[in-house]
Amino acid sequence: MTLPTLVRRAVGAALIAAAISVSAHPVAAQKTHAASGDRDMQALANYHLTEANVRKYYAAMTNIMKAAMKDTSSLAGLEDDGNGGNEDLAAMAAKYDRVPAAKAALSAAGFTSLEFATFTMSYMQAAMAYSLMTQGPENMRIKELPKGTPKENVEFVRTHQELIQQLDKQLKALQASAGGGASA
Repeated sequence: MTLPTLVRRAVGAALIAAAISVSAHPVAAQKTHAASGDRDMQALANYHLTEANVRKYYAAMTNIMKAAMKDTSSLAGLEDDGNGGNEDLAAMAAKYDRVPAAKAALSAAGFTSLEFATFTMSYMQAAMAYSLMTQGPENMRIKELPKGTPKENVEFVRTHQELIQQLDKQLKALQASAGGGASA
């Protein structure tokens, strides 16, 4: 397997696990996850996105990508562990904490693992809601935010599109410089 493929897979695994988790939480009905799921949904409902944290997020993702480029095995343990992405925020944070390169990458960007997990889920929740409200045929767009999605975060995503696109472009350029192409 080539370095670019490993870099894409390492970064992609972290993002996919996060994406699956955010969509699985509201649907999860297992009693063992109910309390943590409720806590997580409350945490997301009360979390407010900021420009500083968006910058920290992209710095963390850059650090993770650089760690993978330096040592392709450094992020082993972040891939899907077969639980279907049904992790609560604490479990996601614990996964980052168990992988020294991931924990160091997050710390260097100014995040604890739990802060990173919470930011990631909140950011994805707001970005998905914004996308569902603004893209596709008008009659298919959602008119109301999903329960627990702070409208301030969706508005933040809307008003910070230029910054988000700029930071995303820089991350993709780093990936391309590793031979990973420009697509994430």
